[in-house]
Amino acid sequence: GFIPYIPIVPISAVTGSGIRKLIHEVTDTAYAYRHRIETAKLNKFFGNLLKEHQPISSNGKLIKLYYIVQTMTAPPVFVVFTNKATNIKENYARFVINRIREVFRFKGVPIKVLFRGKS
Repeated sequence: GFIPYIPIVPISAVTGSGIRKLIHEVTDTAYAYRHRIETAKLNKFFGNLLKEHQPISSNGKLIKLYYIVQTMTAPPVFVVFTNKATNIKENYARFVINRIREVFRFKGVPIKVLFRGKS
């Protein structure tokens, strides 16, 4: 429950059932762990994400999010450039992580999203 993005694969040591599925999941997860997303695809996704849900600061004003880049793989790290990096709430960061995981199939992989002020 504390890492809901990890796939659970039931296997049997007696019959050997589930071993192929386990190997398939491990292979997919290893690929996703090292996968890099093209910046153009990432920003197209990000534009759609902002249409779906844009963050609001504690004083009720919209926070501007400019663009997103993937800075690392193994594990994947994404940086979102914004006008108010300190005002991004934890629930919005989780929302972004979950949407990245869903759209780009990062099942079983820890993802980090950092918010930085645009310089």
